[in-house]
Amino acid sequence: MEQWQPRLTARRMMRDEYQKIREMYHNMGRDGEWLTEMTEDEMDDAGEWWGLYCDEAPVLCCAVARPDRSVMQIRALCGAQRTLHKRYASGAEYFWLPPAFLQSAGAFAGAFYGFLQRRYQGRGIAALAVKTGAPLVHAFFAARFQMIAVRPLQSLRPHYLFAQTSFPFSSECRIIKESETLELSRALENGGIGVGLFYRENSRGICVVPVEERKTPPLF
Repeated sequence: MEQWQPRLTARRMMRDEYQKIREMYHNMGRDGEWLTEMTEDEMDDAGEWWGLYCDEAPVLCCAVARPDRSVMQIRALCGAQRTLHKRYASGAEYFWLPPAFLQSAGAFAGAFYGFLQRRYQGRGIAALAVKTGAPLVHAFFAARFQMIAVRPLQSLRPHYLFAQTSFPFSSECRIIKESETLELSRALENGGIGVGLFYRENSRGICVVPVEERKTPPLF
């Protein structure tokens, strides 16, 4: 029996698609309020908007931004970065703003973020809302991001922060349930990084490993 395969496209989103972007963020509830409150000029200033399309319909969108933009969510990311471990506290060339997406995007998001990661080669920090972002956690790991922290951003909504790191890390792995956000945050604060997902029966966890310290580590 022949199986249907969706036609996927990744491309820049233009200003005439801003209403579609707003609708997708509106559907994210409180995690998307930061975008729905922005003017079109602020959306232009936020950076380059990218969309993942399934049979011509957008299923995921996000912006890749420079840290010097005046958008509030970018300012919140700058503030969060300053509180990180010294290895991540400066040097980001890009911020990957929290995405909006449909549940169906989860199966294809890893390839989408891998495409963007290759396009924007450089030091970057990406944000993903903790409450609504579960379907995309695997996508960041698949695109070779590592989880480095949990931080509140605009409206104090907690977000996972990811970075494209080059740090050597130990093979010792500690599995922390995804629902244990406080324990996960503490493990990351104490020098660990999240490198992947671990599935067990009806639950899953983040595999956190210690970074091997060296005298002059790169920023990313």
